Amino acid sequence: MAEKINIETIINNIAEKSNYSRTEVKNFLDIIISKFKEYLRADEKIEIRGLGTFYTKEHKGRYVRLGTKIIDSKNHFITLFKESKVLQRSVNLTGEENGTSKS
Repeated sequence: MAEKINIETIINNIAEKSNYSRTEVKNFLDIIISKFKEYLRADEKIEIRGLGTFYTKEHKGRYVRLGTKIIDSKNHFITLFKESKVLQRSVNLTGEENGTSKS
């Protein structure tokens, strides 16, 4: 199984490869994430060429019976991501093709 990459790892990697400090990179990513949330709450799609599309979909509520208790869950929205064909192809390249080794 692949290792998980967290936001701190991303911030550190970007700061190392750029002329920006960790604080500047973190602030920049915080703004991007904040804007993503804003657009998704407004039911807008976010398309990033070469990466994919983020969008929301309404998830219907349902009645759940737990013994004698019935729980009515409300409708809510879930966030989905559809990868682009470019991303899909680059992830599926073999190690020799993209210069890395996938186990």
